[in-house]
Amino acid sequence: MKKTLKIIGLILGLIILALFVIPILFEDEIEAKLKKSINQNLTAKVDWQSLDLSLISHFPKASLDLQELEIINQVEFKDDTLIKSGSISLELGVWQLLTSDEIIIDAVEVNQAHINIKVNEDGKANYNIAKVEANDETSTDTNTKNSKPLQLALNSYSISNSSIVYEDTSSKMRFSLSDFNHNGEGNLVASTTNLNTHTDAKISFRFDGVDYLSNNSIQLDALLKIDLDKMKFSFLENEALINQLPLNFDGYVQLFDEYQDINISFSTPNADFKNFMGLIPEAYAGNLEGIETQGEFQLKGEIKGQVTETKIPTINITGKSNNARLKYSDLPQPISHIDIDLAVINETGIVEDTYVNISPFSFNIADDQFSGSLKISDLTKQMMIDLAANGTLNLANLKQAYPIETDLPMQGILTSNLKGKFSLVEVQNKNYEHVNLNGNLGLSNFTYQDEALPKEIKISDAKVKFNTNTASLTSFEMQAGESNLKATGSLSNLMGFALNEETLKGSLNATSTYFSVSDFMAATETENANKQPSGETSTDNDVASTPETAQLQLPKFLDLTLKFNANKVNYTNFNFKNMSGRLQIKDAAVEISDASTDVFGGSLNLDGLFDTKTAQPNFDFKLGFNLVDITESFEAIDLLKSLAPITKALTGNMNFDLNFDGKLTQNFDLVKQSLDGNLKATIVKAGVAPEQSKLLSGLNSNFSGIKLDELNLKDITALLSFTNGQIKTKPFSFNIDDIKVNAQGSHGFDNQLDYQLNLNLPAEYLGDDVSNQLSQLAGKSNENFKVDVPVNISGSHTNPVFNIDTKQAINSLKNQIINQQKENIKDKISDKVGNLLGNNKSDSTSTKTEEKVKEVLGGLFGKKKKKN
Repeated sequence: MKKTLKIIGLILGLIILALFVIPILFEDEIEAKLKKSINQNLTAKVDWQSLDLSLISHFPKASLDLQELEIINQVEFKDDTLIKSGSISLELGVWQLLTSDEIIIDAVEVNQAHINIKVNEDGKANYNIAKVEANDETSTDTNTKNSKPLQLALNSYSISNSSIVYEDTSSKMRFSLSDFNHNGEGNLVASTTNLNTHTDAKISFRFDGVDYLSNNSIQLDALLKIDLDKMKFSFLENEALINQLPLNFDGYVQLFDEYQDINISFSTPNADFKNFMGLIPEAYAGNLEGIETQGEFQLKGEIKGQVTETKIPTINITGKSNNARLKYSDLPQPISHIDIDLAVINETGIVEDTYVNISPFSFNIADDQFSGSLKISDLTKQMMIDLAANGTLNLANLKQAYPIETDLPMQGILTSNLKGKFSLVEVQNKNYEHVNLNGNLGLSNFTYQDEALPKEIKISDAKVKFNTNTASLTSFEMQAGESNLKATGSLSNLMGFALNEETLKGSLNATSTYFSVSDFMAATETENANKQPSGETSTDNDVASTPETAQLQLPKFLDLTLKFNANKVNYTNFNFKNMSGRLQIKDAAVEISDASTDVFGGSLNLDGLFDTKTAQPNFDFKLGFNLVDITESFEAIDLLKSLAPITKALTGNMNFDLNFDGKLTQNFDLVKQSLDGNLKATIVKAGVAPEQSKLLSGLNSNFSGIKLDELNLKDITALLSFTNGQIKTKPFSFNIDDIKVNAQGSHGFDNQLDYQLNLNLPAEYLGDDVSNQLSQLAGKSNENFKVDVPVNISGSHTNPVFNIDTKQAINSLKNQIINQQKENIKDKISDKVGNLLGNNKSDSTSTKTEEKVKEVLGGLFGKKKKKN
């Protein structure tokens, strides 16, 4: 007996030892066989980090664990990962590992798998990785029968903590399952079996950019009866919860060689109206937790018939509700008297005969009633759409009853009486003349306020009439702050704009009694912290000092012509009257033409282009000012302060043309270094206040005899050009009483000066004694005797530096005297010069004359005698 027990113990010990030793001895051989089997059948690259074989964990079955499995595409989707799994566990027979050429898998467990399925624009899928044999069907069948290296004989399977993503770029569809858990049990080898499954996951579905499901929880418990001999799959006990919509369904699907036979019916387990809310995508339904509902909504359907290459089963899906009510828990108003009649029907089995019909769909919010209908037919070809919307909605009530994602106050009355009928194919082919859209849309007493807008917008009345592909704005009245606007006109290509992102075209006429731009454009900084005092110019080379405003980006989808007429318009420092003109808005730019207005006591004509396609908008303007007040113009136009700062000291009227282009910041400030243009200014009438300009007061202090109040600027024309931050003034002349002044030079936007003046002074400005002596030297009357005095001006506008070229003035005067002396009789010249200069000889005339001139002019500048 003891010997028998020892033998049994020895055998058991050997068996246990074998269970540990065999995996070690044969693990490499099994791994090689498995890799060979996979690589013979797939075009993708399959690899794993490690393979573990155990004969104990699932005894009497063997357990094969693959860690960090990856399947990577090699052909159409090269280097894309199709599957990546944390672990895959296979259950299979022990002895077949050692004796059989084939591996039969009894169970599969997949954990932490990520499956990424893609379909590209050409309709090719990344999961088509099975190798296609070149042999014909007979040889393929023979090969399959003779060699079956890998077979499935599953009794159970499970997938846990996994995710699946299906993305079809050709149809703009993305479907995903996250936190995916699924298991099934049943004898899948038997010809007839029951498969018991459970599934739970979070499902997301996006189509054409709209999220219809977003991490919605789904659960499915399904008992399937599988008859492999008849290829019939029957739903026995099935419960599902999809997008908060509970469903029970039963029926079967049976596969035949030439067709499939389908007979499936489903219905909601109860008639609660909340079932309807489960049909609405979360993006539109809002948070349904705590929602209160009354009334019924019953959804049921039947899909029955054969699926062939030319036919589908008949479809009869209906959803009905009568006098239902719902209320969101966090909103005060209910939505009541909800009537819905929904149907998806196909009575013939022909795909083109399928249609969707929603009629009626109506509801009340407080005293407002709204109804609509929608029918979609010919789904696979023309996709015919027939719709209608009628009723009245108070927007304030709507916001209190339905979750609208805005905290902003909103009120107004929306009225609708619209009908439309069109083919989606016609729209896609841009045959918009075949689109039938008719009716009216109205908005009254509408108010809207946004933190991005400085003033509340009030639309007292707006009416739009639709006719085919055109909308006529029959009336529009708006007010914001003190501004008001009325408009009429038309818009075309509505369907192309709404459905195909095409250009919206139109023509509008707008009028206003008062329009302030500041009522529509919020300031991000009301004033620059370092804003210059009135009349001073900024020394910033790059940006003009103006209040910062919100960035304006004109839409690229607009092709709009706007004719405008306004009694008064205010924009920053400008107050315009009787403004009119034409705007062409197209491709994110606006072209201004034939614009005119009264401003600064005169008038302005304007043409130009403003382009917002770049981060720094470009502009090109032509401005013509006529008989404008100089002081008002200087105070309002910052650029004028930089181009011609001398105008600060002038009063009167002038005409000037300003043609320039450049860039603006996002806040509409001039980028001064980018400016390129010219200015032509003509003084019509002007007075001078020298104390208003450091430059003029500096001339007064250096030339005390000059009377700047007698400066004659009438009909003076100055030409300026500017580029790269430098302003050049072309030579021009003017008179200060009987003094002729020639001026030219340049200055920069940094206010640095480089100007040259030449003052042509009559001799009488030198005083009686000096002028008489010069007259004796020259031998002619001092009435015709003049002195050229060059003056260089540097420094800045606020601190000019005057450099009077005395040497050049002396040389000029000396040469005048000498030339005059040469024209007189030599003896008379000798006598007069001898009397005046002490009887020096003629050969020293030039030198002595220069010395005498220096003596005469020595006290001229800064200490000049008054004119007699």
